[in-house]
Amino acid sequence: MEARGGDETPDGPESPDRPTATVVGVDGLVSGVLGLSGFDLAATHRSVDSNAFGARSATPVLWTGGSVESGVLYAAAVHLGGAAPDPRDVPDVTGRFEGPVATAVVSWPDGIRDTVRLPAPEEPEEPEESNRA
Repeated sequence: MEARGGDETPDGPESPDRPTATVVGVDGLVSGVLGLSGFDLAATHRSVDSNAFGARSATPVLWTGGSVESGVLYAAAVHLGGAAPDPRDVPDVTGRFEGPVATAVVSWPDGIRDTVRLPAPEEPEEPEESNRA
């Protein structure tokens, strides 16, 4: 997506309660991210001559204000397409943790709820010692 020039101010509707960044390309396509859980900050990363999609690009990004924490649910809504979605149409996401198992509960504006059991994180593998002499 080749982006319009300008400052770091996101384009499109914003949510006062959730970090949001939206970019509108020169062709009218919208790329946006909305933090649903765990994210504190949003911005637009702009770059020049950095990829094959055009001379200028802009990418909406989310991040945390500190280190990523175990036992915290991180969830985001991503939009690629026409007009930016209204943030009021995006679900709420909450998490429950029972030992190593996490469950995400997605509550949609129309009252429907989806419960998703997330797999436990894998333990990091220990590096193998070389038997070479």
